[in-house]
Amino acid sequence: MKRHLTVTLAALVVGGGFALLSGPATRAEDKPDQSAKAADQSDQSARSAGAADKPARVTFPAGVKLKDDPNKADHGAILKPLATLTEAVLTKNGFDDALERLVDQDRNRIGNEGAAERKYDDLNGRVDSLRKAWKAKYGKDFKIDTDKAFAQVATLAGEVENPQAVAGGWPVPPVSPAAGEAVTAGAKQSGGTNANADSNIEKGRDIAIATFPEARAGKQPALNVSLIQELGGWRIDVPNTTTGQQLHDNLLKHLNHLADMQSQWPVEPEVAELVFARHVLMAVYGVDLQAEKRPGSDGGAAPSDEPRQNQK
Repeated sequence: MKRHLTVTLAALVVGGGFALLSGPATRAEDKPDQSAKAADQSDQSARSAGAADKPARVTFPAGVKLKDDPNKADHGAILKPLATLTEAVLTKNGFDDALERLVDQDRNRIGNEGAAERKYDDLNGRVDSLRKAWKAKYGKDFKIDTDKAFAQVATLAGEVENPQAVAGGWPVPPVSPAAGEAVTAGAKQSGGTNANADSNIEKGRDIAIATFPEARAGKQPALNVSLIQELGGWRIDVPNTTTGQQLHDNLLKHLNHLADMQSQWPVEPEVAELVFARHVLMAVYGVDLQAEKRPGSDGGAAPSDEPRQNQK
């Protein structure tokens, strides 16, 4: 929430001089008896679905103390706003409800622009068509089953010890670099903001990172979502430069993409739920759609950003 992010892989692989913390991430399928093994893997972080040997490494900035046992962190509660934000976006006139899933500094800033009171006919029209198509394909209304859809979404939990150090590297870059290359705070653009009550970056505050796995064998990189725990629960933290108009435009672009790819939505509804959530969070962070090259072609957008075996 502290700076504008230009989301390019080239910008994210630049080294930096910040001290970083990495640690074992929690996933829905992790079991208590695996915690000891996870603790031994101090550089483990969010891993891609179907690619457990290729971690998409994400780290906290300096000034964060990792939870002693991340398997005991409230994994489900961290994932909840990712699901409810997606459901709000996929609801008619749900823009203001979606804003409630952002941290108070973000929702107050965007709310002061008047964005929460506006009725977006273009978004509503697209949402209506997507919901009808969803029900026709899957036989039910759109709703995310967090346990199934987010089974491969990892979480990393920590506590702020040095607010000023954290503020300089928070939120983390939403797009991770290629496997084996750590995301560093130094890869972000210069600038930042002070840690203060408005930002909730204060000593003792719990923060977390949720990481969506890579898709299409790494062609779509892992996606990191930064969260802060507030009085009402976990909330998503976005750059302070994000405006209501940008959020609207990005959401419409990604929802249009989902509509264009309707014939190639995954067969399993829980996989499709992950696809929709991923695109909504990409929109929230201003991450553009990735152009991919097909084998034997000169480029162009791939038909879907999920594994082909999940498609009809």
